[in-house]
Amino acid sequence: MKTVIRMFAALSIFSFVACGGNEPVAAPMQPGEVAILFFNSISSGDIDNVRSNVCFDEPAEQAIFDEYLERLFIPAVGRQPRGHNADYVVVSEEILGDTANVELKGMTIAGKNTKIKVRLLNNEGWKVDGSQAVLHRVE
Repeated sequence: MKTVIRMFAALSIFSFVACGGNEPVAAPMQPGEVAILFFNSISSGDIDNVRSNVCFDEPAEQAIFDEYLERLFIPAVGRQPRGHNADYVVVSEEILGDTANVELKGMTIAGKNTKIKVRLLNNEGWKVDGSQAVLHRVE
């Protein structure tokens, strides 16, 4: 009987240790979620999220975008009014294989409603396709 109890205790401890370190893996973000995160990051000046949620076909295009961020975008962040929230919402989302087209609706800093279309590519997770026009205004 003692052997059975020891064996049960050992199995319990083993299963606790084996399962205890495994945290649930977050589901990958959908294209609309990435598009909202990207454009909210632009609105709030979150450079890290802007960079991590865009991809380019060509290294030269990536270099041009990085230079734009460093020379124009980052300095402009300090001059932006605080507290602006575009409140982007997904109007439509179409996924075709590794390409997605998302339409967002939000509020400009001037208080006008705007819609934008953005193309995303699935390359180890959804990213805004920087090689295309990053955004296309609908209205």
